Amino acid sequence: MKRTFQTSLLVLIVFATFAVPVYATGVDVKLQAAIFLKALSYDSGIPGRSDKNLVIHVVLDGATSGQKADITAGFATISGASVGGKKVTVDTLTAGELAGAVAKPGVHVIYLPENSAQGTIDAALTLGSTRKIPVLAGSEPIARKGAAIGITIAAGKPQIIVNLKKSVEQGLALSAQFLKLAKVI
Repeated sequence: MKRTFQTSLLVLIVFATFAVPVYATGVDVKLQAAIFLKALSYDSGIPGRSDKNLVIHVVLDGATSGQKADITAGFATISGASVGGKKVTVDTLTAGELAGAVAKPGVHVIYLPENSAQGTIDAALTLGSTRKIPVLAGSEPIARKGAAIGITIAAGKPQIIVNLKKSVEQGLALSAQFLKLAKVI
């Protein structure tokens, strides 16, 4: 299983390398989306949830709005995919719209781009912890602040960061196989 995940990750890296502009982490958004989709497949809790859809809320603010087209295009590549029997949809919204969006039916996940403003990060992390909604981050610093899973570059390759305490607090039940492949903080 570990080898299959590593092979899948390598294929994703090769195909996505030139697809979407790269930001400061060095991981393009299309590749981030694919990696996060694969990471969510290792959450044993998703199949047991009663809702049919898994909604990834991409949160943009003044600090990240200039990246909207690239981020939207990157996450559009996973819209319609399936995780744990749930159809994935992607919703791009502002930080002010987030609380209302996660109140609707569905299995929710929040994505914060790398350069998100501190107020946006704080609001998303509070929602994640109080409502058990996993928060994914386009950078390691946001994962260190409290996102369940982040991504960065280490030794020239994408590296998955798991904030173990926050991932549990936000309702994820990640497999030991997945945790062996990530940097756990």
